[in-house]
Amino acid sequence: MALLVPGTTCWRVVRADRLSMIQDAGPCFSYMADAIEAARRSVFILGWDVDSRTVLRPDKIDDADRLLLPLLRRCLERRPELEIFVLSWDFSFIYSFEREPAPRRQFGAAHPRLHFALDADHGSGGSHHQKLLVVDDAVGFVGGIDLTHHRWDEPSHAVMDPRRLDGDGKPYGPFHEVEVAVSGPAAAALGELARTRWNTRRRRRTPPVRPGSSAIWPANLTVDVSDLDVGFARTLTRPGIPGIREIEATTVAAIASARRSIYVENQYLTSRVAVRALGDRLVSQEGPDVVVVLPLSESGWMEQSSMGLLRQEALSALRAADRHGRLRLLAPVVRAANDNHPIAVHSKVLVVDDHVAKIGSANLSNRSMGLDSECDVIVEARDPAGAAFVASVRDRLLAEHWGVSPRHFAASLKEAGSLCRVIDHFAKTPGPRGLVVLPETCDAPVDLTLLDGAMVDPPEPWNADLLLKRAIPLSLRRRLARRWLRPLMLAAAVIAIWAALRAFGPGGGQLRSIVGAGAAWIAARPGGSVAAVGAIALGGAIFIPITVLIASALAVFGFWPGIAIAWVGATLGAVISHAFGRRLGPRALAWLPDRSLVGLRRFLGRRAFWAVVLARLLPVGNFGLLNLMAGAAGVPRRPFVLGNLVGLLPGLLGMGVFANRALEAVRNPTPRNVMVAVLLVAVAVGIAIVAKRRFDRGVANGAA
Repeated sequence: MALLVPGTTCWRVVRADRLSMIQDAGPCFSYMADAIEAARRSVFILGWDVDSRTVLRPDKIDDADRLLLPLLRRCLERRPELEIFVLSWDFSFIYSFEREPAPRRQFGAAHPRLHFALDADHGSGGSHHQKLLVVDDAVGFVGGIDLTHHRWDEPSHAVMDPRRLDGDGKPYGPFHEVEVAVSGPAAAALGELARTRWNTRRRRRTPPVRPGSSAIWPANLTVDVSDLDVGFARTLTRPGIPGIREIEATTVAAIASARRSIYVENQYLTSRVAVRALGDRLVSQEGPDVVVVLPLSESGWMEQSSMGLLRQEALSALRAADRHGRLRLLAPVVRAANDNHPIAVHSKVLVVDDHVAKIGSANLSNRSMGLDSECDVIVEARDPAGAAFVASVRDRLLAEHWGVSPRHFAASLKEAGSLCRVIDHFAKTPGPRGLVVLPETCDAPVDLTLLDGAMVDPPEPWNADLLLKRAIPLSLRRRLARRWLRPLMLAAAVIAIWAALRAFGPGGGQLRSIVGAGAAWIAARPGGSVAAVGAIALGGAIFIPITVLIASALAVFGFWPGIAIAWVGATLGAVISHAFGRRLGPRALAWLPDRSLVGLRRFLGRRAFWAVVLARLLPVGNFGLLNLMAGAAGVPRRPFVLGNLVGLLPGLLGMGVFANRALEAVRNPTPRNVMVAVLLVAVAVGIAIVAKRRFDRGVANGAA
C-alpha cells in the first residue's frame, strides 16, 4: 500500500530530475550561493529567520561573495529581469533581541526588485517555519536550514572553528543540519508553494511559475539520485481555512509501516502523536529497532525549562514502552581533551527501513505537527534506486556522527543485521566522534510547561477551548459543564471569607489597625498620590488586572481622591500600552489568541471613540492587552484617550461604591455586611453579562 497519498499524507507527488541530500549548512550555504548567482528570472527565500548579514562563504573576502544581502544586490544589478522575494516570519517580540534589527528596512531599501515581507499568516501562537530557496523554478532547496546566523558548520564539526561565529562575532559550538536539493518538476512545485505563501495578502504579486534551465544546478553538488518521484507534505493553519496536517499523517503512517528500523534525527521530540506511534512499535514484540538522535540538551535555560521538560516526559514514555530492548536514545558529540563536546542537532529527519525518508522543516513537536507552517520532502522507495537513496540517508548521517565513511557504516550494519546492534558495536569503539546516551533528567531552572505545555508547544492555534482542555481534567470539565459546581464554589468562598473575618477575634482589631495605619501613611505622604498614579499606569501597562489596581487605590485613598487617582492612572496606563502597540505594529497581533483577534475585529468594526467606551464598560478582555492591540491595529490616539476617559468613569464610580461596602464588611464582618458586598458583585457581574451578550448579538447581526 502506497504511503504517499495526495490530499492525505502529502500535498502532491512530483518528479525530481535530480536530488541530493546536503549535510550541514556550510556546504549548503555555498551551494545556495552558487544557485542564486546563476538565477535569471526569480529567487524565492522563505524562512523562520532570514538575516541580511548571513555569511554564506566565510573563506571569501569580497562582501558580495561572502554575505547574503550584498550577493543578492550584485545579482540584481547583473540581471535586469531578475526579481527576488524574501519572506521571513513576523516574529514574536520574544525574539526581538535575537533577530536582525529592522529587517524590512535592510532588505526593502537594498534594490527596487528585491521584495521583502514579514509573514504573520498562520494560526494564533504559531510561526512561519517553512525553509525554502527556489531559483528560477528549476532548482529548489528544502529542509531545516534558515539563511541566518548560528547555522553554519562543516560536517567535520571541529570543536573550535574560527569561521563559526554568530551575529555578534562570538564563537558557537558545532551545529548539525540536513537539507535536500531538487530540480525539475519538484523545484517548480516548490516555486508554486513559495508563491502561495507570498501572494497571501501581499500587494506585490509574483510572476507565474516558469521553470528555467537545469544548468543552474550547482556544479560541485553531487547528484545522489535521478528521475525519482518525491512527495511534499505540509503543516498549515490559517484563519478561515481548514488546517492542513499532512506531515503528521505521513509521520504516523511511516512509523506504523516500519518492520526493521526507525531512525529519527530531530531538534525536538515532544509530539504526543509521534511519541504514541513510536511507543506502539516498541511495545510490539515483532517491532522495529528505534534509534533517536537529539541534542544532548535544549539550548538555553528557557528552552530547557519548556521544551526540555516536555522532551523528558516523552523520553520517559518511550523508555517505559521499550519492553524488548529495541530503543536507543542518543546525542552526537565531538571528543577532545578527554571531554565530550555536544553537537547541536537542528535537522529534521525520519528514515523507516529502506522504504521511507522524510527531510524538511518540521520538528517532532506538537506545533510542527499541527500549528506552524512547515514543508517536508518525502521519498517513498518504489524501485532499487529509491531504496538505495533511503538507506543512504540513514547510513550517511550515522556515519557522520561516528566519524566513519558511509560505506564502512553500511557494511557494519549489514554484518550486525540490526540497527541497535551496530549502534552498540560502535559505542564500544571510542573515537574522536560518537553518540552518547541521552540523560534521563533535565536540569531545568524553572518549569514553564504550564497548562500541560499548551503555551510553549500547542498542537493547534491558541484558543479558550485548548487552554481549558489543558488546564482542567475532563471529568471536572464535565461537572463544570453541568453548572452545579460553580454556585457551590461561590457559596463556599463567601462562607470561607466570612468565617476568616470572624476568626480574627481579638487579634483582628490589631491587624486592621496595622493595615489602616499603613494605608493612612501612604495616603498622607506628599508624593503618595503621584506615586499611586504612576503605579497604576505601570501596572496596567504590564497587564496586571486593572480591577486589582483600582481596588487597591480605593482601599488606600478612599472614595475620594481614590476615584481621581485611579481614573488618571488607568488612562495613563492605557496611553502607554497604546503607544507601545503602535511601535510594535502588526507583529504584536501575530501571537494573540483567536478569541482576542475576533474581539479586535469587533472593536474596529465600530467608530473608534464608541468602541473604546464600550470596551471599557464591558468585560471583553484584559485591559492592558486590549490597549496594546488597539495601538498595534492603528486606532487613533485622540479618540482612544477620550474613549478611555469616558468609558472608565462609570466603572470607577461603581467600584467605589463596592469598595466602600467591602471595607465596611472588613471593618465589621457581620453576615449582613458580607452579603451586601456579595450582592453588589453579583449585580455588577449580571449587568456586565447581559450587556456583553447584547453587544455580541448586535455585532453578529451587523456582520450578517
